[in-house]
Amino acid sequence: MPIFEYRCPVGHTRVINDRLDSILCGSDCSEIARRRFSFSIVHSIPEHFNNNTGTYVNNERQLRDQLKYQSDAESLATGLDHNYEYLSPADMTDLSSRGVTTDGLTDNALRKVESL
Repeated sequence: MPIFEYRCPVGHTRVINDRLDSILCGSDCSEIARRRFSFSIVHSIPEHFNNNTGTYVNNERQLRDQLKYQSDAESLATGLDHNYEYLSPADMTDLSSRGVTTDGLTDNALRKVESL
């Protein structure tokens, strides 16, 4: 089902499932919100055997579900909290946002990280 985004002149955003030219903004203000043209890109994952889950996965949702299942299983088995999550290559471009540091890298490895 498509999702439509509406924005009022004040800057409030509202997302609904109905396709209308304009709607009332809502309880925040009484302005008219106009439909914005937006889209989302879905990246497909080719079918492959995932070593982390030990299963074949066909799409990103199945991979996310398998990683959650594996996290829960590992948490029960070890008694430690596990949280496996899917990271796309785009998510890994900013390494510092994921807590990755360059401490302990050799000069060669450091040059590779800095070139990303």
